[in-house]
Amino acid sequence: MSHGEAWTVTPEVSLTETYSSNMALRSDELRGWISDLAPALHLNGASPKLKANLDYRLDSVHYAGHPELKRNLNSLASSATYEAVDKWLFIDASANVAQRSTSSFTPVATSQGNVAANQAETRTVQIAPYVRGQWSDLAAYQLRFDTIRSQSDDNSLADSRVHQWLWTVKNASAGAKIGWFFDGNATRVSNAVIDSREDTRWRGGLTYEVLPQLTLSLSNGRERTNYASTDLETRATPGAGIEWAPSPKTRMAALGERRFFGNGRSILLSHQTALTDWRYTDTRDVAVLPVLLSVPNQGTVAALMSDLLAASIPDPVARAAAVRARMDQSGVGNAAGGGVQTARLFVNRVREASGALIGARNTVTLSLTQRDQQSLNFVPGVTDGFSQSGDIREQGANVSWVHRLTPLTTLTVASARLRREGVSANLQADQITQTASLSFKASQQATVSIGVRGMRFDSTTNGAFHENAVVGSFSQRF
Repeated sequence: MSHGEAWTVTPEVSLTETYSSNMALRSDELRGWISDLAPALHLNGASPKLKANLDYRLDSVHYAGHPELKRNLNSLASSATYEAVDKWLFIDASANVAQRSTSSFTPVATSQGNVAANQAETRTVQIAPYVRGQWSDLAAYQLRFDTIRSQSDDNSLADSRVHQWLWTVKNASAGAKIGWFFDGNATRVSNAVIDSREDTRWRGGLTYEVLPQLTLSLSNGRERTNYASTDLETRATPGAGIEWAPSPKTRMAALGERRFFGNGRSILLSHQTALTDWRYTDTRDVAVLPVLLSVPNQGTVAALMSDLLAASIPDPVARAAAVRARMDQSGVGNAAGGGVQTARLFVNRVREASGALIGARNTVTLSLTQRDQQSLNFVPGVTDGFSQSGDIREQGANVSWVHRLTPLTTLTVASARLRREGVSANLQADQITQTASLSFKASQQATVSIGVRGMRFDSTTNGAFHENAVVGSFSQRF
């Protein structure tokens, strides 16, 4: 259904029947049928003043012979930007709901039907007004205020609030050989676990264009924080950066700074061809969970798909729908890690290498991720993702192949591995998930699929077990 040229509203309902050899993903296997009835709503649109997207799904899951396990699961990814004052005042907003593991060493649900232990619904809301403009030909500026709130159904996870000011002023001339910038932020994080913590940063720097494709930068500033201690401490934050773009489809950017927790960094390498897109990122910074969850993001693979489809589907609304359909087909994200769920502050380093190929009949995706997280706060008596180990490493690999057999029939094969280690406590958990499915277009709006799934799990805390499942589903869009 459409409302105007740039808006689409698509209701959908799906019914999935699964026979699982281990519905609860635990050593005492519980076999049986799982029924999942899931209405959903997809909205994408853009008008002169408003851009918005929303994906909502409600899974009503029933377990044959076990009515006590019945549950309803909400999933929401939404964001919007409103231009309140022409080309000056904007308002960003987002709301997200997800099911997340509260323990790093328990199995991750491979579908909404699995009754995974230690899983909780987490809700995050963000509102961020900001202004941006330019003072003649002298300087460009932006001032932004973010307020974020995160809540969880798990009583051991405290509700968190984040208030953050961000500002930047820089030279307005984009073609200047020598440029300058001044930026900063002030962040306050509050919850019952860490009480109230704050971090204030400012820095100034210069940029130098060595070549039209190569720019260097140097900066220095100060950071005042009590993120890692009870008292406010002030440190210098010298840094350097480089950006190289030898062609419109190849880019390298890197920034390093000395921070209170050590060396912070942000690295991006990307290269695109006619059919493939490759990307590597490496970031290390202090993090708080509500900020990480506030921006809906399907991940790097979705961004690669969007880049590859830009030429053939220039309309952003239609392209977003095409990316979502391909992500649903590929199964990317099944058994994917999401890091630690905690109300504490932590140092977060994420390295990801991703690739995507989109051909006439084949779509291939690959993602390799390593996430290292280290708690900054010792909080006795608190049960959360860091309770068993203050240093957790998570390694994930996900590969999928979608092959169009006929205009109406598609074969999908996917494999994922997720390994977690408690570095300081000699703990580990290893999970491998493999799926294969065949889907048929019953009509322009209806799809039928049948598939199989196998999962193996082994950990030092929850033992070893497996699950095999046969899955059939029907979905109808309106």
